[in-house]
Amino acid sequence: MKRAWKLDASADPLLDFLLRGSFASFATRVAGVALSYGSAVLLSRTLGVSGYGVYSVALGWALVLVLPSRAGLDYAALRFGAYLEEGAIERLRGFFRFSASVVFGVSVVAGAALYLVTGLGLTSMRPSMAPGVGLLIFPIAALGLAGALLRTARKIAAGQFYDQILRPAGLIAGLAAAALAGLRLSPANAMVFTAVGAFVALAFALVHVARATGALQGVADYGPWRSWLALSFPLLLTSMIQELLNQLDIILPAQMRLSSQKGACCDCSTITNIRKPGSLLPSAFCTLPSFKNRNIAR
Repeated sequence: MKRAWKLDASADPLLDFLLRGSFASFATRVAGVALSYGSAVLLSRTLGVSGYGVYSVALGWALVLVLPSRAGLDYAALRFGAYLEEGAIERLRGFFRFSASVVFGVSVVAGAALYLVTGLGLTSMRPSMAPGVGLLIFPIAALGLAGALLRTARKIAAGQFYDQILRPAGLIAGLAAAALAGLRLSPANAMVFTAVGAFVALAFALVHVARATGALQGVADYGPWRSWLALSFPLLLTSMIQELLNQLDIILPAQMRLSSQKGACCDCSTITNIRKPGSLLPSAFCTLPSFKNRNIAR
């Protein structure tokens, strides 16, 4: 005899789905954090203090620009993905293709604008990093959209797998291949490796989206495009503010150095050097003039 308070997931399909989905999401997140940390350790050892500082600042700019490139449509997908449950496949195809076109177009504009502004010396990022950052913006933005569509199709683990596990795993594989080939990586090359890993993850994610939703082939209905944009823009503003605050501790010190020492490249990073041989605890360094390579965080 079962107690009244005891949950019986087998008696409720929705409860069973939520429990399984929560566990899968948690496990995927933990594995993704471990892989991301592992890739950060490998990069810091490969590039050194200064090189990883340059890479971190460029990556911070890329992650800030990913948000406007998504145009809030990744969050809107969680609402309009209900087209799949309603059987409105043509409208779902229209939403996905419209969103993918917007993400691609805005990503190209954002990458080109960053390349121009960096070339003029108006950002803390080295000009040599701009091509890699420009390549990275679109696949990360598109992975967010693909993941949202997979979650609406009740593929909870898959919605996180490609961005949080396959993407850093691809970067680690690229770094390992470069090490075996005896290649000496620069920060710019490391950024290109990061972009290639993101493109590989995106390719697999699109295949899964096509199989799970059928959104890539067939007739599409673009009728409610105004509704799609009307919902996405408020979500875009809130997510942009959140991501800007997340990256502020990387971008702001670098921008301060640019202002105080015009023309110098920043070597500031949040995770840069492994202090002791064999240690897995990164330290943060900043070469702002007032700090002079001082250890500011452990």
